[in-house]
Amino acid sequence: MNLVILATLLICCVPDAKPCPASCDCSLLGHKGLQVDCSSRWLKEVPTLPDNTVLLYLQNNMLAGIQAGRFDRLHRLQRLDLSQNPLSCDCGIVYLKHWLDDNANVSVTGATCKGPASPETPTVITQLSGNEFAGCSSTNPIDCWGLLKI
Repeated sequence: MNLVILATLLICCVPDAKPCPASCDCSLLGHKGLQVDCSSRWLKEVPTLPDNTVLLYLQNNMLAGIQAGRFDRLHRLQRLDLSQNPLSCDCGIVYLKHWLDDNANVSVTGATCKGPASPETPTVITQLSGNEFAGCSSTNPIDCWGLLKI
């Protein structure tokens, strides 16, 4: 009963609080935030996540890329697991590459994709130079709040 009251207060009283996605399981980590487990759900896209996500498990899904802006509000994120996803080093991965570069403090597992040169060789996304995306148009939304913080 107390957990229900606490969850209701968090959703109703915390600004911009988003509920746990239906395709995931969420666990409260005390005052730190939420553990969001979206692993092994056959997801092709990352669902809209609660802003107070601290641990995010997306392993063993069907993610080929990450939608632009999907992680921008996750300022408390500490750990991200992307292992066992068919990530592809094409224009659909540009956002994730830039997000990983900007959020080096987040512990990330499984941020590898196939190619671009050889589909048999996994490539660590952070090791891509950016030259692989010369033909990609920018799909990154402008993060006004992040710009103001700078």
